[in-house]
Amino acid sequence: MMNRIDYTLAQKSNLNAIYTTAGFPNLNDTPKSIQLLSENKADIIIVVLPFSDPLAGSPTLQESEKVALQNGMTTKLFFEQLKHIRKQTTKPILISGYLNPIYQYGVKDFCEKCAQIDIDGLIIPDLPLSIFKSKYQQYFTENNLKYIPFISPQTSESRIKEIDNLAGGFIYTIAPLAENSAFSEKEIAYFKYLKNLKLKTPQLIDVGMADNKQVEIALSFFKGRIISDAYVNFLAQNTVEKTADFIKSYI
Repeated sequence: MMNRIDYTLAQKSNLNAIYTTAGFPNLNDTPKSIQLLSENKADIIIVVLPFSDPLAGSPTLQESEKVALQNGMTTKLFFEQLKHIRKQTTKPILISGYLNPIYQYGVKDFCEKCAQIDIDGLIIPDLPLSIFKSKYQQYFTENNLKYIPFISPQTSESRIKEIDNLAGGFIYTIAPLAENSAFSEKEIAYFKYLKNLKLKTPQLIDVGMADNKQVEIALSFFKGRIISDAYVNFLAQNTVEKTADFIKSYI
């Protein structure tokens, strides 16, 4: 069966991949958050599995993970909450989490559990490419899970091509942009450079809190955008039930 991420990427451009944090703002909000995002223009949903030391995350995500853990979120509860999620959405769902809790659970067991509840891919910021390739790639393949790696302006061309060969679904491109600022000529040149590499794997770009004009510029180079902070920040001040209001105001 074709992975939902591949199917979605093949069907549509200008995709919206939206982050939400499991157990935030309230412990049992996650299934409802996923459902409402799915009903309101989210093409791909990325669910953060909270970790106590999320150093690679933004301050917004770090704070949400802290609150979620204080609420009582655990890996076991996370899987329990999502075991019937396919009754609520057919959209691709990815888990974003650090290697430590996945390793503690057992990487093989974690991947198998993801397959049982129809998760489509994993984003693991601190998983080295070499370790994925030598130790864990087989578990992803066996469970139809896509491996989503990162690239940034600091990533060399040779590394980008290696990532392109190993990536599944899409490549997560980092180019955060502060709200109301504009892309510099250097950043535009980087976008053109990536486009000219003609990578086989589509790229989605995380542009932070960029305004609509800057998003439009970015989407002329990329398959879609990743909204990593905005929805989580919205939930810090609003209930999950107001998710449609966020979508109307932001997308």
